[in-house]
Amino acid sequence: MSSAFDVSQHMLALAEQRCTGLPQVTPKPSKVEHLTEEDDATDDAVVCVQTLLCAPDVTALIELLRVLK
Repeated sequence: MSSAFDVSQHMLALAEQRCTGLPQVTPKPSKVEHLTEEDDATDDAVVCVQTLLCAPDVTALIELLRVLK
């Protein structure tokens, strides 16, 4: 399973469009610092593009590690 997290509705719509036919990918609205408990150890990989550049502290990195299997 893979999740695509973003706060931008535009980016989530683009992810939904590009991942059509890939049921293992689930776009979800969320800030990376505030992922839900249901995402614990659910993802096989994390791809993070420019997200950590804007993160105010290490919370984002901790959350990304938490969702990995």
